[in-house]
Amino acid sequence: MRWFQPRTLMIAVVTLVIGMGTCMAVVALSKGIGRKTAPGVPAASRANPRAPRSLGNFVQLSGTPFLMAQISSSGDDGYSSGKFSSGTADKINNYVFIDVTDQSCRRLISTNDYYIRATERLPDAEEGRRAVVRWLLFEVVKQDTDRDGDLDREDLSTLAVSDAGGRGYTELIGGIRDVYGRALRDPDTLVVVYQSGGAKQVSVIDLPRRAVTSTTALPDLGPDVK
Repeated sequence: MRWFQPRTLMIAVVTLVIGMGTCMAVVALSKGIGRKTAPGVPAASRANPRAPRSLGNFVQLSGTPFLMAQISSSGDDGYSSGKFSSGTADKINNYVFIDVTDQSCRRLISTNDYYIRATERLPDAEEGRRAVVRWLLFEVVKQDTDRDGDLDREDLSTLAVSDAGGRGYTELIGGIRDVYGRALRDPDTLVVVYQSGGAKQVSVIDLPRRAVTSTTALPDLGPDVK
């Protein structure tokens, strides 16, 4: 049997180490390609960061002395959902309320950086009758949770409520992936079905107290239900 010379053995070891390092780098790169996060794009801290904000038209909330208008922005070119996008998208960043009885004015949130992806008036109008709006329900995106360089519908949201005049804004449930539905159990109690932390749940909200009073997990719906 012929033994390796020391120099030959050293060369073989170095070659093996370099080969393993190259292999690991290729594997890591291939894993990174499948991620949604766009390479080199920092997490966003502001929705539509380069777009100016504009005030919309005021509308009166049914049965109340309050006018409500949105502050919104139009998206600019750049990364969107982990890929380049040349389109634009209007996003609601805040709301402004005016009380017509004394002309006082307030913003819902103290910053115009967030993205309000859904807003609902409670109660809803039923069978053509005008309902007196008492509460407002919001889904607010505050963080770029998927780190794709934008605050958008792919990010986790926070469920928040206020009264019809935008007062008492309170964030109640965070980390929401989807809201499947909601209903008023009585004038002061809201029931919401949603997904958070990988679990589908039902929460009961005391609206005057701005508090979640109970949360129950949905039963197993089967391995084929996402």
